[in-house]
Order: sequence, then structure tokens, then C-alpha cells
Amino acid sequence: MKRFMSAVLACCLLVGIVTAGSGGTAAAAAADPKIAEVGRNGSLLMEDGSLWIDSLGNRKLQHFPNMKAKALVEEERTGYALTSDGKILSWSSGQKPKVVKEDKSIRELKLGYWLRSDGTVRGFDKRADKLQNVVHFYNGEALVALTGNGELLVNLGGDEFQKIDTIESPSSVADIAMYGFDVVVHYKNGDVVLHSWFNVWDRSDPPQTIAQNVVHLSTNSNGHLFLTHRDGTVSYFRSGQLNALKETKDFVKTVGVGYASFYGKKRDGSWVYYEEGNTKLVTVPKIASLSVKLSDPLPYVGDKVKVDIVANYSNNDKKTIPLKEADLVIEKPYIAERSSDGTLKVKAAGTTKITVKQGGVSKSVTLSASYGYYLQYAKQVNGVIYIPVKDVFETMGAKVSYNSGTKTYTAKLGNTVVELKQGSASAKVDGKAVRMKGAVRQENGMTVFPASLLADQFGAKLKWDAKRQVLTVSFGQGHIWIESVDTQAIDKRTALGGLNAYIGKTYYVNHYQGWKRFMKVKLVDIEVEDRMYKPVFQTDGGKQYAGYSTTADRLKELLADDYTFLNYDPYKKYKWPSSVWKLIEAEKIAIGMTKQQVLLSWGEPTSTSTVSGSGITVETWGYGYYTFVTFTNGKVSSIVR
Repeated sequence: MKRFMSAVLACCLLVGIVTAGSGGTAAAAAADPKIAEVGRNGSLLMEDGSLWIDSLGNRKLQHFPNMKAKALVEEERTGYALTSDGKILSWSSGQKPKVVKEDKSIRELKLGYWLRSDGTVRGFDKRADKLQNVVHFYNGEALVALTGNGELLVNLGGDEFQKIDTIESPSSVADIAMYGFDVVVHYKNGDVVLHSWFNVWDRSDPPQTIAQNVVHLSTNSNGHLFLTHRDGTVSYFRSGQLNALKETKDFVKTVGVGYASFYGKKRDGSWVYYEEGNTKLVTVPKIASLSVKLSDPLPYVGDKVKVDIVANYSNNDKKTIPLKEADLVIEKPYIAERSSDGTLKVKAAGTTKITVKQGGVSKSVTLSASYGYYLQYAKQVNGVIYIPVKDVFETMGAKVSYNSGTKTYTAKLGNTVVELKQGSASAKVDGKAVRMKGAVRQENGMTVFPASLLADQFGAKLKWDAKRQVLTVSFGQGHIWIESVDTQAIDKRTALGGLNAYIGKTYYVNHYQGWKRFMKVKLVDIEVEDRMYKPVFQTDGGKQYAGYSTTADRLKELLADDYTFLNYDPYKKYKWPSSVWKLIEAEKIAIGMTKQQVLLSWGEPTSTSTVSGSGITVETWGYGYYTFVTFTNGKVSSIVR
């Protein structure tokens, strides 16, 4: 009894069960997916061939669609299903169903054995391999079979079968089962007859009819019989007694579970769980809610977005639904679409709802995509901001065409068609004339139109940055940025800050990147990237030289340091012979050179010392540790290396 009650409790937890009031059974059955069969452990076989079983061992049914199952049998913690394409699926509690046998000739499935269309029986052991011409069989306390010639056989060990009795008309038999030491024969006319095992040894025990008008029989885990009668009532046969179960009506079949408890199918197609007069409706776990999360709800055009979908079931189970399997609706499919890799590909800028529908429940999230680059060119004319027709509408996801004969652009954005004609201040939106704030015109080689049309017809919000001369077109949190012809120059001036004052100045190269000494150059540009600044110089002949990137402060230091750049022409300032200039340009010095000439050639010394006396001044400059230049009265008198 304790084992029966544990099994009953487990079944109630596994299957969604609600108390059925008057009329409740039919109403719920009409709304729920159709249950074809219920297993003894509470697993469900659906009419669409899918299965609900306890695959995680946590007493929560998990759905396995597309299984093609057509028959279900269960015993304690083990289950089997037969598919329409001849496969046998098997599982235990906590396991997913797997194919354990494939035989397209299988006609009927029982626990561990199956009847084939040629009348043979096979199983996961060899006990039934010798059976032939079988029309019905059953596996319970023993393996029994009824052959086409009427022999009622029982297996009492090994692979041998003993004859219990002879059935005169095997075709009149609907089914057979086991009850204790008796084989139960259920006839199509409704009679249920017991045939004793003991007839194997002693033929004196005659068949016993225990019930009539029975349309279905089943056994529980202890082998006791449940008999479903034509009038829809159910009886329980135990200890030689047939007992009518109270409060049973409208049943057409049962699946025995425990003592006086069963799953039963009603005439209206619904299934209930019955126990001691109480009937509870068996329901399929439903999706109570959906959780939908985008990996990036604010992506850029060209990005791929993952969609995590989790179904929360009425039995507190959760299931992740791959995007490929989800019923997903994209409000504006020109903004995003499904990719073959199971993600959403963002195609255009804008905002769209993403709705997932599953099991009668829906959940929507919003995706707002922006275009990650600046479009060109916006222009403000007499207070009206103009933007390019083709680039803007294509960035929004429209298909744009141009008729050169009528000088008309046509943009198809979803179901909306916009027509813009060169020189006209009247647009057509879905064939209806719409007055704009200005006429379509040409600017910077592009056909442009008043941006206000997007606000009036598509609900866009427009924001003009007068300082930078940039228009932001927003659809929710999705943005398109359109700059003017001057925006980049304005942004660069802002980024350069105080460095703007250096552009256009002339310098003479002293010591910088090995360039030719005293070459005249003009600073024509400073390139900016990640707060680093690269100077670009140009000679009078137009040749450009790019320096290395550095910080703003360091660049200012380099341009102000005579060692790197001179702000004067040294050839004009110092009228020295060409022989001296050749030495200086080559960074060489010689006896007789002046201190200024040495400074220009080698730069500032690292150390100095001076001695004077008797009208003679001797000064020594050190360069590094081992090079010394001595001046006597201002001219080089000695060079020691």
C-alpha cells in the first residue's frame, strides 16, 4: 500500500491536475492540446505524437515535440513509446527518450516486448523468440500469448511456453492480461474470463467469467484489474471480488495506477485522475509566460543580435526555445531579420517590436538600431534643414529608385511609398500629396529634401546641433546622424584646441626623424586620433612629411624647441661660408668653428667648464662621457673623443 501511495503522489506532482467541477472537464479539454494516452507514471502522449515525460527526475514534465509517438506504456520508473515510423523509444525517470529499437514491422508494444505484423514476438531478452502466429500478448507477472489457432500460452521460465487453454474463436478476443495466477481474456462482446495457470498441470480448473459488458481493461502496478463498462462505470477486481468504484461515469478506458486509483479517459476525450471517488482533470503543462531578452537592444546596423527565449510553464518548469524554433514576428522586417545562424541581423536604422508567440502566450521586446557612421550632407537653408534622399531612406531600410524622366525618387519603406520630385515642395506619401517646408533640391551633388518630412510622416524626432552642424534623426532610441560639409572641420578645430594656432606656421627642420636639416616646411595639418596628434608638414615644392603621433603638450614642446625645429631661416641669419654649412648639415665640427656653429651642429652640451687668465679664455664642452670640445677665445682649439 505504501508503494502505491508513493506512486500516486508522484503522478499527481508530475501531471498538471485540477479539480473538475460540473462541466469543467469538457471545457478544459476543448481548450487544451489533445491527450491521446496517459502512462502509469503520468507521462503524456499527445495526438500530435509529442511526449511529455519526467526527463529531469524532478517530477516536472518536459515536452519532447516531433517524436511521432503513437503508443505509450509505462511501469514504475520506466517508459516506452512506439513511433509511427517503427522506432521504440525508452526512458527512465531523469532521462530523455532515446531510440532503443527500430523495426517497421512492429504492430503492438508492451513492456519490454513487441508484437510484429508476422505474428512473432520479440523483446529485449530471448524469452519470446520462439512464439509464432501470435494475435495478442501481455507481459506482467508472466509473459502470456494467444495464438491464431486459439492456444493460450504462458511462459513459466526460459524460452518455453506452456498451453493453459484453447480459445475456440481467437478473432473474438479484444485483449488479454494477467491477474495473479490467471490469464484474463477480454472478449469483444464484453465478457471477461479468467483462465488459471494451473491448467498447465491440472485441467480441472474451468474458465471463470467475472464480468460482462466490458469495453476496456487495465491493471495496476500490483496486477489488479480495472474494468470499464459500456455504461461508463469502472469496477475493480481484487481478491476474487468485483467491486464497483463509486462516482465513476462516462469512462471509455483506464490506466491502472495504485489501489483503486487510475487515469481514465472520458467520452468527451478528456483525461482525469481518479482516486476513491475523487476525480481530477489531467491537463497538459502550459506556457504561463515568456521571457525574451536581446543580447543588445541598442545595436548598430550590421550587428547580429542573440535572442534568448525562455518558456515558463504552469508546472514551474522552464525551457529554452531556440530562435530557429520560435514563432517570431518582426514588426518592421526591413529593420531586422532572422539569420541562418540563429541570430537577428540588423539591416537598417529604426525601432521595431520583436514579438515571440508560443503556446498561446506572446511577449514583445523593442529593438532600436542606429547607423554607426555619419551620413553626408545636411544643410540648413533659410531655417529649413535638408538631408539626402537616397542615403537617408536606404539607411532607414527603404528600397529607393529614381526615374530620370520625371526626376522623381521613389522610396518604399515597408508598406509606405514616398515620392519626391526634383524642384517640388509637394511629396506623395501612399499617393496622397503632402506639403513640405521646402522644395526638393540639389546640394553638394546630392538630391536633398526637408528633414521635417520624417517627423511629420514617420514620427521621427529631429535635433539640429548648430555648433557642430549635425542633424540627429531619432526613431525611439535608434538614431541616424547626418553631418554638414563643415562638420569635420568644426570637430577637428574643437579637438585641436590650442594647436590650431600652430597650423600654417613655417619651420626649419633641425633634428627630427632624420629629415634633411634646415629644410623649410610649413605645418599644414595635425591629424587627430584617440587624443594623439600627428603633425603634417609640407615643403614649398608641395611634398608632404608626416611626423609621429604624440600628445598635444609634447607636440607644442617639439615645435618650440630649437633642437627639433627652428622658427627662423639659419642660412639668412648666419652668413657663414658654404664649407661650414656642409659640416653643420652633416652634424660635424672642426677646429676653428665658433661656439654658435658647434651649437647648431651638435646642439647643447651636457656639461661645460671655463678657465680665464692673462687675456685668454678656455672653455670646455662635454657631450656624453667621452667627447669634449675645447674653445680658446671662442673658437674650437681641440676635439677629444
